[in-house]
Amino acid sequence: MRRFLPSLSSQLCAAQAGSFASASSRSLTTLRVAGVPEHFNAPFHIAKERGLYEARGINFEWNCVPQGTGAMGQKLEEDEVDVAVMLSEGAVARAAAGSPIKVVGTYVQSPLRWGVHVRKGSPIQKLEDLKGK
Repeated sequence: MRRFLPSLSSQLCAAQAGSFASASSRSLTTLRVAGVPEHFNAPFHIAKERGLYEARGINFEWNCVPQGTGAMGQKLEEDEVDVAVMLSEGAVARAAAGSPIKVVGTYVQSPLRWGVHVRKGSPIQKLEDLKGK
């Protein structure tokens, strides 16, 4: 099982990257979102496949990060992504250590808390700020 999961993660990332590379960029606002290759992120991909982002003027870029929360936190800190769906515990720990990460909402509630996170100073300050984007 341990060998299966990394292989599955790699395959999911490769499949996702291929299916999202063809996005049109005609005067759209780019939204760069990072997440792990897990089932709970399927709505992002389904919306992309159905053209829901482009219909709302968004060039949606999915950043598949199988390495997890630490790597996504680094991507936020280095301004490589606008939003990261990552473990809230990791985001809070990074923020407490001085990282410019801000928790703006909860995405998945389970024993592991996955939240929506942005850089401090981002125009996205609460979940409502994503409406219409």
